[in-house]
Amino acid sequence: MKVKTIFVFMAVAVLGFAGFGIADSGLSNDELVIVSWNVRGYPEKQQAHRIWFSKQLVKLSPDVICVQEIANEKSVSSFLSTEDGFSQAAFLNSSDGQDNAIFASDSVTIKDIPDPSGFQHPVQAAFVSYKGFDAVIVTVHLSWTNVAMREQEKVALTKVVSEMKKLDPDVIIAGDFNTKEKGIQALAKATGLIVMIPHGQDGVGTTHANNRYDHFLVTPDLAAEEAVSCRIETYSGDDLTNAKKTSDHLPVIARFRTDEKFMDRNSGAAGSTPSSEESPSHAPSKPSEGNFKCGDKTKCGEMENCEEAMFYLTKCGIGRLDRDKDGTPCEALCH
Repeated sequence: MKVKTIFVFMAVAVLGFAGFGIADSGLSNDELVIVSWNVRGYPEKQQAHRIWFSKQLVKLSPDVICVQEIANEKSVSSFLSTEDGFSQAAFLNSSDGQDNAIFASDSVTIKDIPDPSGFQHPVQAAFVSYKGFDAVIVTVHLSWTNVAMREQEKVALTKVVSEMKKLDPDVIIAGDFNTKEKGIQALAKATGLIVMIPHGQDGVGTTHANNRYDHFLVTPDLAAEEAVSCRIETYSGDDLTNAKKTSDHLPVIARFRTDEKFMDRNSGAAGSTPSSEESPSHAPSKPSEGNFKCGDKTKCGEMENCEEAMFYLTKCGIGRLDRDKDGTPCEALCH
């Protein structure tokens, strides 16, 4: 059973991409912050650790958080009622006991979508949007002890990325891959994604054993346009003691631009009407304009049918709906 709640949280990050860093200068403060954290079970059994965890979320202030190892609907409900700023969740309960969930705040739009199968710890997928940012987010926790299973899951991720790109060209795979840097670069290459590298944190692991298992993988367009930075949250003193008792992993924070220009519309603003020469001759039946309104939607993942997608392409100038420029939008809808 899906828990149809949505929650958003905000975080701060400093990231780079494979081979180069990204500066933070000149950026708008209105950025979307996404955190990924394997929490090793939620909620914590001891109150002191629960309080510490909640304080860390307030400090990180994420808009969206991808949580690995959350057991069931009761735990998800507890998260929503306990943690400040979160009001929505995408979650599918299973018998595994180490499920994934995506939480978000009120300011973010989150839409639960069907989750990919074939993983030991069921993955969670959702369409997330805020201002000019929109993407499909998939949070994963690949098998740790079963190496053969983990390799099968990596192969499955190639298909997952392909399927998710049919919903939206911007895709983020985040979570605990139980895979070190060399292996994650190979996975990124196989899936056509780019690893967000924590800038200035060479040698810093995402686990207390100093292994870097937790990553953000993003599509190239997202890396080039919206992605700002990535960093690993580290602790010292009493915070380090509490962090080790709370989880064997550290939170990883990624930050993304939300400028409207990143919605990838045609050169005309939403609401502009292309000339008759721009209208595809082999398009599906003409949409009934009275049913739709420019400015409401911009991505294939938001379209209900081909007619609606054609309206937004031809009447609103949403060029990103027709990625291959053949005149037909949203190939998964307009077969």
